[in-house]
This record gives sequence, C-alpha cells and structure tokens, in this order.
Amino acid sequence: MAAIGALIGVLLAAAAGGTNQDCQRVERGLARALEMAQFEKEPEETVGKVFADSRNAGQSCPDAEGLAYLYVRSAELGGGALVGRLLPAGAAELRKITAEAARQFPSSARILTVHARVSRDDAVARRAAAAQPGYVPARVALADILLDRGDWRAAERVLADGTGLDGTSDGLLVLARVALAKGDARGALAMAKRVLTGRKPELVEPDAGDPRPLLRARAVEKQARARRGTNGRVRP
Repeated sequence: MAAIGALIGVLLAAAAGGTNQDCQRVERGLARALEMAQFEKEPEETVGKVFADSRNAGQSCPDAEGLAYLYVRSAELGGGALVGRLLPAGAAELRKITAEAARQFPSSARILTVHARVSRDDAVARRAAAAQPGYVPARVALADILLDRGDWRAAERVLADGTGLDGTSDGLLVLARVALAKGDARGALAMAKRVLTGRKPELVEPDAGDPRPLLRARAVEKQARARRGTNGRVRP
C-alpha cells in the first residue's frame, strides 16, 4: 500500500495541471488501490485515502467521471470510517455527495447506482439501469429497493436471468430476499449460503470487504429458518 500511496501522491501532483492524461493516470492508481483494499485486514485507511484523493483530484479534473465514481463509492464504503459504516459526517452528507455527482454525471450508470442505493430512490435506480442496461449493480439496486417497498414480483422480473449476480457485492443477497418474500424458504437459505461462499473474488464494484451483504445474508438465513414450514415454504 505504501508504494501505491507514493504513486498516487506523484499522480495527484501531476493532476494539478488538469490534463486528461494526468487525470486518467490518477484515476487508474486510485481504482487499483480501492480494488486491492478487499484483501487488506484493515482496509479503512485505503478507503479513506481514495476518498480524500479522489475528491482533491476531482477539483483539478472536474470532467473525470471515473474520479467522481471513486469519490462516491469510497464515500458509500465509509470514507475512512469502518467499512460499511456511514461517513463521519453522517447520512445527510453522503446523500449530498452522491446527489451532486449524479447531477454532474447524469448518464453515469455507476454513479447513479451508488446514489440510488444511498437515496433508496427507485426512479434513480431505473435511470441507472436505463443508462447502461448491462450494468448489473444497477439492476440489483433497483430490485433491492423494490423489495423494500414490498414488490417482490417486480424485483424478480428485474433480476429475471440472474446473469452476473455473483460478480456483485449484493446480487445473490437480493435473490435470497426475493425467495424469502415469495415464500420459498429453502431457496432463500440456499441463496443466502451462496452469498457467503459463492461470490466471485473480482467484483464489478470494489467493495473493500464490505460486511453488509454478508450480515444481511445471515439475517435472511435466520428469518428463513425461523419461518420455515415442513414443506420448505415460509409460513405466512
């Protein structure tokens, strides 16, 4: 991490000029750092550095969508607080950060997806999915929000083919939630187990070992076991 940190320091100094090439080099360095954070025992320092450096570099590279994405994603991951916790400034500041980035980059599926997860706004999630139909995290975010609103049928339709869900932090979790909501306790248990064991090591979005999907999967397991009937269906 020290070597990466030194490289990012050099790149940030270069980015002060704001050339497109310099901005891209900074983005690549920060993206790599955030990707590698999931393998660190204490990734908070890396996440915090990416959060601060992407914010600072963004001032010299205001049109760099990649830097803006790294800023909102690292903010979503805690911005240096324990991964999965809120920014020290709180939920309101996180919503403000993601909303501003979404306004600045209204066609960025990945920025809109982060904003949708933070705001729990299905309209934003639909915009993210429409901006890039093949971007799986957008569909997962939309399905998760629909489940929160009690519409598991719509959530199931959004995730219809199931392709690529194991390459996201929470795609398999949302499938487990769908199964539980529709009354399939055995399916919910099986899918929750896959969250714990079946995700790909390389995810579409860097998650720095975010514990929230695993904790939510364990909660689904507990609910399914508690409510399971003898036929494997969830008791109403």
